Amino acid sequence: MKLHYNFYLSLALIFSLSLNVFAEDLKLQIESGKKIYRENCIACHGDKGDGRGPAAVAIPGTKPRNFIEGKYKYGETSKEIFKTLTEGVPGTAMPPWASLSEKDRWAVIAYIKSLKK
Repeated sequence: MKLHYNFYLSLALIFSLSLNVFAEDLKLQIESGKKIYRENCIACHGDKGDGRGPAAVAIPGTKPRNFIEGKYKYGETSKEIFKTLTEGVPGTAMPPWASLSEKDRWAVIAYIKSLKK
């Protein structure tokens, strides 16, 4: 019985440590995404991610997405957002960002998802 208890206690400890590592990795990914966002996305999507960047007023038709609302026109999942970020949206001002590394695109997604209130 004691052997089972020690096993489960060890398993719980390993699991809790892995959660801390995951949380720290996500925090670093979000910080990286924020930097990339500020370099590439802020003009249209705004400093706060509300879709009110300085260039947004000059964009005809579909306005930049408001990430604070957490609603995405072309898909809600990270995979769908990755596709939009990679390919852009034809007929809108959203350009493709395939020039960013895959790691950087995932970081931007982590950041914009963190903006949802």
